[in-house]
Amino acid sequence: LGAVAKEKKESGKGTTTSPVADPSVVASPSKSAMSSPSKSTMSSPSKSSPSKKKKSSSKTVVPPTATSAEIDAKVTWEKGAPVPFTVLTEAFEDIADTTKRLEIQNILTATFRAIMRASPSELLATVYLCTNRVSPAHEGLELGLGDSTLIKALAQATGRKESAIKENLEEVGDLGIVAAQSRGRQKQMFKPKPLTVGGVLKTFREIAESEGAKSQDRKIKLIIKLLAAASENEAGYVMRALQGKLRIGLAEQTVLIALAHAKYYEGATEEDGDEEGAKEARERAVEIVKSVYSECPSYDLLIPVLLECADIEDVPKKVHFSPGIPVKPM
Repeated sequence: LGAVAKEKKESGKGTTTSPVADPSVVASPSKSAMSSPSKSTMSSPSKSSPSKKKKSSSKTVVPPTATSAEIDAKVTWEKGAPVPFTVLTEAFEDIADTTKRLEIQNILTATFRAIMRASPSELLATVYLCTNRVSPAHEGLELGLGDSTLIKALAQATGRKESAIKENLEEVGDLGIVAAQSRGRQKQMFKPKPLTVGGVLKTFREIAESEGAKSQDRKIKLIIKLLAAASENEAGYVMRALQGKLRIGLAEQTVLIALAHAKYYEGATEEDGDEEGAKEARERAVEIVKSVYSECPSYDLLIPVLLECADIEDVPKKVHFSPGIPVKPM
C-alpha cells in the first residue's frame, strides 16, 4: 500500500494432503500495495491494489516447488473454521503486484489448495468473490452499485464528509483506494469481529437481492457493516467488488485453471509418475474443468462435485448439460 497507484497496461491476462511438490506455485515478489497497476475481473482497463501501506516482507510465500508442508503454512486459521477475508485480499494484493499470467495463476492455485485442505466448504464462496459474482451468471443477480451510494455509505462508515471523499476520488480515480485510505485513518474503540469469505459473500447477496421501498437505505446499512469490520485493504476490495470491478487483472479462465491445478495437486501422490506425466495430468484436469463449466456454467454445481470426486475424471459424469442453465462458450 505504498504510493498512489500508477496505471500501467496489463500484459496478459476433496481435501487429501499431498506430499508432491507443486512446480507451478511461484513466490510473489515483495510489493508496495496500491502501487501496482490495476485491472478488474470484469471491466477495468488497469490493475492496482487499493491499499496504501507497504506490505511486510515476512509474509508467508510459496516457493517455486511447493511441498505439502508449505501449503499447510498458508493455513493461518483454524482448520474447519470460516476463512478470514484477509486471506483472499492478501492473494488479491499479490495478484495486483504482477502482470505475469502464470504468477497470477500460481498465487490463486496456492490459495485454493490451502482452502481445500483446511476449510473446503468455503471454496465456493472464495471462487464467487474471485469472479466478482454473487451467484451463477444466468440468474442475473448483480452488484455494480453506483458511486453515489458507495460514497454515502463510506462517509457514514468513516465519519468523513461526502464532499471530501469525492475530492479524493477525483484525485486518485479509484474508490477502492479512497476506501482503504479512509479506513486507515479511522480510529475504533472496539474491534469488530473480522470479516470472513463466507460472511462477505452472504452480505453481498443480501445487497444484490435488496429491492423495493427503502432498499437503498438497507444496502447502505449493510455496506457500513462490512466497512466497519474491514481492514484497510479489505475495505478497498469490498468497495471495488460492490462497484463490480476488482481491478487486479483476474480473468475467469485463470480461476478455472487454478481450480483444476488445485484439485490435481491436492489429490496427487509421489507414485503418480514423472514430471511429463504430471504435466499431462494437469492439462487433462484443466480440460475437464473448462469443458464441464462450459456445459454447465454454475459454480454451485461444479465446486461441490469437484471436492467430492476423488478422481477428476468422474466430474463430467455428475456435472453436465442442465435444463435452465445456458451453455457457456469455451
